[in-house]
Amino acid sequence: MRRLSQAASTCGTCHGLAASLGECSGRQTVAIVAGDSASDLLTTLPPHVAAFDGEQAKAVDADLPMAMFPTVLLQRDGFLVAYASGSDADSAADLEVLWEQRLDVPEGMSA
Repeated sequence: MRRLSQAASTCGTCHGLAASLGECSGRQTVAIVAGDSASDLLTTLPPHVAAFDGEQAKAVDADLPMAMFPTVLLQRDGFLVAYASGSDADSAADLEVLWEQRLDVPEGMSA
């Protein structure tokens, strides 16, 4: 299961989420960080989080435009299995709630 988080660098809620991601070290996590102050947010992320910014973040934002930050998507076997944004995704505890609410992917299915 992979978590994809998209964050705006000037978003205070995003900084709170980034600081709490250390509690999710057992999960594969990818952060997409957009904005002029991306380096500030990137330094907050724990080492286990793969992070993309700059042109890579712009490319993701073009394909998955987000209206609210942070936005968290849970993906498994090519399927979107859960989604949260804003105050529903502002801490590691919220991500654990999202994890528990995820949809199951039927056996043998892949995108």
